Amino acid sequence: AGPTIQSSTVAISRIPHPCLFIFCIQIDNMMFYEPSILTSFFQSIPQPPSFSTYFHILPWFDSRLYSFHFTDDAQISSLLQEMNQTVTEIDKLDPYVQNLFSISAPGEGLVFYPVDQFLHSDRYKIGIYASNFTTFCFKIKGDKHKIVENKELSITP
Repeated sequence: AGPTIQSSTVAISRIPHPCLFIFCIQIDNMMFYEPSILTSFFQSIPQPPSFSTYFHILPWFDSRLYSFHFTDDAQISSLLQEMNQTVTEIDKLDPYVQNLFSISAPGEGLVFYPVDQFLHSDRYKIGIYASNFTTFCFKIKGDKHKIVENKELSITP
């Protein structure tokens, strides 16, 4: 991401130099996306001196967990309304880019990851199968970053 990578008005396109923002890695058929695990992984391999300038592990946006009951449309609608509101705020200002690069501009949105129900047992830190990751991972983009002009994320009957 960064200059010359994408043409956009979002904050990440205004950073001073291209960077790689790592949000997950796949090893064989397993996906790893817990930031502390990613950090440990990259600290365990040799890195060039400029690694921390050009490579960043994306942290969790916040500590909220959303639990979906896929047969409960009312519950999902309520959660999506909350998620869309959070993305609307990020669409005004990307707090991560502002904190890291002191750039005040719109953000792209949020990516939501599947988390094992045993989160507090650290079981999720061993990774999940790639097929489960791709099935349950989704992104909600802010209006300023959408390529296709869709309305907010919602339930389709």
